[in-house]
Amino acid sequence: MDSSVSWLHLSDLHVRSGDQYDQKVVLSSLLEDVLTLVNDGLHLDAVFVTGDVAHSGHLEEYEVAAQFLRNISSATHVPMDRVFCVPGNHDVDRSQITPFLAQSAQALKFRELVSTVIGNPVERGFFTRRLRSYFDFIKANFPWARDLDASDLSYTTKLEVNGIRVAVLGLNSSWLAGSDEDKGHLVIGERQVREALEKASGVDFIVSLVHHPESWLVDFDASDTRGLLAGRCDFMLHGHVHELGVVNIVSPDSEAFHLAAGATYQGRRELLAYNYVRVEFSKGTAEVSMRTYSDRDGGFWGPDGTMYRSAPGGVLSLTLPERLSHRAQAADLAALNGRLSAVVSETAVARPPTAPLPSVPNPPAALLKAITDHKCILFAGAGASMDAKLPGWFELLTGMMKQCDDAGSLSENERAELKELLAARNYMVVAAFCREKLGKFDFLSYLKEHLSDGTRASRTHRLLAEIPFRGAVTTNFDSFIEHSRPRSQVVLPEFMERAGATGADGLLTDVSAFPVIKMHGSILDVDSIVLTRGDFRRLLFSKQGYRDFLRRLFLDSTVFFYGYSFSDPNVDFLLQDLMASYGGNARPHYALLPAPGAIATRFWFEDFNIRVIPYALWEGSHAVAAAFLEELKKRSAQ
Repeated sequence: MDSSVSWLHLSDLHVRSGDQYDQKVVLSSLLEDVLTLVNDGLHLDAVFVTGDVAHSGHLEEYEVAAQFLRNISSATHVPMDRVFCVPGNHDVDRSQITPFLAQSAQALKFRELVSTVIGNPVERGFFTRRLRSYFDFIKANFPWARDLDASDLSYTTKLEVNGIRVAVLGLNSSWLAGSDEDKGHLVIGERQVREALEKASGVDFIVSLVHHPESWLVDFDASDTRGLLAGRCDFMLHGHVHELGVVNIVSPDSEAFHLAAGATYQGRRELLAYNYVRVEFSKGTAEVSMRTYSDRDGGFWGPDGTMYRSAPGGVLSLTLPERLSHRAQAADLAALNGRLSAVVSETAVARPPTAPLPSVPNPPAALLKAITDHKCILFAGAGASMDAKLPGWFELLTGMMKQCDDAGSLSENERAELKELLAARNYMVVAAFCREKLGKFDFLSYLKEHLSDGTRASRTHRLLAEIPFRGAVTTNFDSFIEHSRPRSQVVLPEFMERAGATGADGLLTDVSAFPVIKMHGSILDVDSIVLTRGDFRRLLFSKQGYRDFLRRLFLDSTVFFYGYSFSDPNVDFLLQDLMASYGGNARPHYALLPAPGAIATRFWFEDFNIRVIPYALWEGSHAVAAAFLEELKKRSAQ
């Protein structure tokens, strides 16, 4: 099977109406170029247009744009239901922006206020009115837009391409645009992103579309949306960056790719560009083919070999992360740094070639000895599954609440209170309520669908599986640990209660199996799932065997915490219980944490008997943590 997904990426068409001779020359030659490529064998599955479809948001401009995109659809053999658009600032009709609306937009400088407006269709509609002609255009031409309301900001569409389940997220970064001083003042809205991502469940691959790059957003919104999108999306496409044509920015571990198309048209003498991308999962690569316009010889489009030194033929090759390729990739910082440097545009500000790489922590000798003596247990937190891009609690619970609402089981007061609890991040309260409302079967079915790792790979869990830990403890519901380990034996709370301390001893001495102790249960057994403090309190205080089982694990073994933030009050209680009973007389444990600082490091040791192994974030990524696991694997095998 051809396990690939390919698309054409256009942006910033700036279509004008009337007698636009230069526009006609450029767009006609682009159509000819695309048609030639298709006739030469180029296959495309979708067309993405990341904003500025029109020049000034007027209805007559969209009539011209609609005909051009229908011609693109015909030339590429991509039906109009797979041609996707988002609005840009040039799609704003500025005549619709009153002084009151302009002042109101400037007041949206706090996450909470933005979320409130996004959640209110009437208030939201005051701002989206500036995009009314754009909205009429997409409703009239694209099947994916037919169910949208005029005030809707985002959409999420699911496709199946060559057996790959794809979600396309269309995000609106222009709903507050309309000034020549927009840079640094625009807002997408955390709520818009979260609601779009929640609808992208059960897919293998996510592409997000937005017009403005992060640098055009107000600081709080850039911070809020950056992590959400990078944490779930595979490719993030945007426009608006006219002068660079194509920009590729990757984190050092290449967990997410950002691509800009450049301007399709703004004048014949300007730098014009577009690209097409082919992602080949079986090969573990993606190729970005860059095209640029030349006004010589009547005007034509051809390969852009000037954008990247590593792509002299205009084709930039990217390495997919292990999550998508299912191919093992070493966490080699020098290699990752070289890969990152290779995709810096020639017109961008270059990264300092002599910048020192972050150092990888040296594994403590006592930790290595515990591992090689088969006396070390892994404790895997939610961060261990981060590179698989599973949905977080907010997305899971938003979908659960909607499922409860669709079943007619929520009152107006319950609906309002749940939203407040979710906004306050009281996730366990919301989860317990939804479990009760949905019933065990539907609750478990929902978790299985959204947390399934059947089509996902995790470099982190592969590395953890290659280190000879004696067993694993986790608070995660997903099944990555047991799927990555041969001879895994899942241990649920009910077994722990029956087995007690002697059962823990038996598990750790039985070398025929690798115990995976699920403190909070598993998605494979709804009755095992521990959601609330009350659930855990009942286990610890009413189930003596469960408590003794965990105490024995932490007393008789060295525990290595990975991907764990120590924010779970249940685990906190267990550690405090051990400190109260044994103080510093028990064996110390170890935790790999992103540079917590000297004070926090001392706190973890004095309060929890945990020695912190600090590491530095590298350009926002946790690549150093993966490199530490590589080193731990190598040293423990010696």
